[in-house]
Amino acid sequence: SREPVGPHFSAARLRCMTVATKEVRTVTDVVEDPEGGFPGLYLTSLPKRCWYTDSEIVLSTDWTMDEALVRININDGTVD
Repeated sequence: SREPVGPHFSAARLRCMTVATKEVRTVTDVVEDPEGGFPGLYLTSLPKRCWYTDSEIVLSTDWTMDEALVRININDGTVD
């Protein structure tokens, strides 16, 4: 999800919903100050086949001046 204000291609947060309970939680939030680490998600939509395992997705995002593949664990939010 994205905030409805700001630049056209701003950072996004990854959210996950548990179907049984309809609980929605944030997996990765917008990164305000990356300090050389993961800068956040910059993408327009999730790829159709992004699931790597039952608990991990792989997608591409802008990372400084390059595009990088990242693997995100939807259970704990770790990014590799």
